[in-house]
Amino acid sequence: QKLPELWERNLMRSTMGKEEACKRAHVDCNKAMHRDTRAPDESSGTTAVSVLIQENELLISNVGDSRAIIGRPYRVTIVDAKGMNQQVYDKERLNAKGIFREGNKNGTQSSNFDLDQTFSESASETSEDASVELGFENWVERLEPLAALPLSNDQTPYRSDEFTRILNHRGATIMTSSQKKGRQAALHEHNGEPLRVWAEYGFFPGTAFTRSLGDAVAERFGVCAEPELQRMPLHDAGRILVLASDGVFQFMSNQRVIDVCAACGDPWEACKKLLEASADEWKRHEERMDDVSMIVLFLSDKAC
Repeated sequence: QKLPELWERNLMRSTMGKEEACKRAHVDCNKAMHRDTRAPDESSGTTAVSVLIQENELLISNVGDSRAIIGRPYRVTIVDAKGMNQQVYDKERLNAKGIFREGNKNGTQSSNFDLDQTFSESASETSEDASVELGFENWVERLEPLAALPLSNDQTPYRSDEFTRILNHRGATIMTSSQKKGRQAALHEHNGEPLRVWAEYGFFPGTAFTRSLGDAVAERFGVCAEPELQRMPLHDAGRILVLASDGVFQFMSNQRVIDVCAACGDPWEACKKLLEASADEWKRHEERMDDVSMIVLFLSDKAC
């Protein structure tokens, strides 16, 4: 609740851009959580993934291992007769330009077009050598109605940049719980256990993420509240946007999450089906269940 309030307040300041407003909101929210005596913050951090839709653009921010993904119309891969010069385009954009035609795919039809000229803003940027004849036998389609695309990058010790950043903090180390207890020695032999951030000479904080809000102890070992940001034009954002905690993705791929949502008639139904699918996977794999939270947005009238 505090984070969006701070973000909105910062956006109202004419001297602050969207990205700076977002970063400042996360840092200030982290400080506010430390000041709030109602919730002890020694070992109670949280991840946060957010999206701002403004001026025909998405601004995605992420702290931790919650995730933002979109479902975009599936693409068509085009290759020439020798299997070379692969080009990949959204099927909708091909349709809009009258290039892709449904129907006969037995190789008797073909389309002559300049790939570069078709998709460049200026004809002067094209090359005459780019024009090739393509038969339908050379078209390969993805089967998914919507293809999943990640909009955030999980901040965990498995990322080499985050791994290095944490280890550069004095007194921090990274290993699994079993390794920390001495049952395993080699850092790479983690047998499916997640790598965690630890104090070098203590059995804490043990976070499986490298950024969070409100975790006072973990901050001493490099776990920070500064978000990573990504921009995307709204017209490229696809049909479905999903913001969800890591529990949703523990046993479900990005593509399966989008497939579940695309089969639903509205975002509310998508949330319920996604919750059920996530819970079923946790029951099949574990005796416990991690946090499973999500927000689903349909960015057009049709989901698929």
